[in-house]
Amino acid sequence: MRILKTGNILAFILSIQFLTGCAGSVSKNSNTEPIADSTNTNKQGNTANDNIEEFGIIVKLPVEPDEVVWKEKPDERKLTAVLRFSSENARKIISQAERHKSPEIVTLSTEAWYPAELIAQSELSGTDSLKAKLYAADDFYLSPYLGGTLHHIEGTDYFVLVLFTK
Repeated sequence: MRILKTGNILAFILSIQFLTGCAGSVSKNSNTEPIADSTNTNKQGNTANDNIEEFGIIVKLPVEPDEVVWKEKPDERKLTAVLRFSSENARKIISQAERHKSPEIVTLSTEAWYPAELIAQSELSGTDSLKAKLYAADDFYLSPYLGGTLHHIEGTDYFVLVLFTK
């Protein structure tokens, strides 16, 4: 019986110390750093960014997209973005891109951070890839991104933009 009481007392003391230690670490510093936002996590390479305004600062946008999701890979000096335009603006983008280069039919692999619609479309193809028309991305260049390609995903208003630094 005495061993049981001693065990209960020890468990109680350890619980209090554990809870006090956790509470103390939270309340000690009221000037804690904010939780990382999508911009910070994007710079670390963990997630894609969907901030259109920020994207418009680093890439020239001939027309504003309805949606954008993008990732920068500074170590590879590469930016990849998936853009969705309205049907009217998609036609404008295609028309401008055709002035630089005739399109080529290509297949494009999807990445886990692409919009669900594109991932589903690639899975339905049975090859885990998307059919696309490849264009020059000249209308999107803004230093330091001065080279790249623009892929129009077949049957959608989605485009995959891949830009490189030179």
